[in-house]
Amino acid sequence: MSRLFFLVLTSVMYLAAFDNKVYANEFAAVAAGCVPDSANIQGNDYLVTAGSVKHQTGNLRDIHLSCPISIVITKPTRIYLVASDNVGEVQHEKSFVDATLSNRDNSDDGLGNFCSANTGQASQDGTVHLIDVACPGLPATWDQTSAAWFLNITIHRSSGEFSAVFYGAGVY
Repeated sequence: MSRLFFLVLTSVMYLAAFDNKVYANEFAAVAAGCVPDSANIQGNDYLVTAGSVKHQTGNLRDIHLSCPISIVITKPTRIYLVASDNVGEVQHEKSFVDATLSNRDNSDDGLGNFCSANTGQASQDGTVHLIDVACPGLPATWDQTSAAWFLNITIHRSSGEFSAVFYGAGVY
């Protein structure tokens, strides 16, 4: 028993002495866990169904969601989106879901957009697609202490005959 205690104590002291930080390799957000824009809340513009987010019947206003990256992660190199729309790539402007990796700097309150994934990057037939793209435009240093990082989501449709559904997004 004393040997086990010694090994545990030694391990704890080692970790404390070197101040190792543990980073996750991925952040994933389910659609229902993201925060809607205040105008979308007041307008009752969206519907949450089984964790997904889409337009209320008759609503055509864009839905804006923010998914804060609430854990410390290593610098991501890719962004992904799980979503669907029912128009093809040629008519992408009529219905789409877009996820953008953004940050807000704590010192100057500036907003930076770095990379995005959207349903126009996949053939759409109304089924759910995973859109996974490279994220090359990030700053050289990934610092989550001087800036708040989040995924900005936009769900758009120009007519009631079109649909766009957001299921989730993430970075890794």
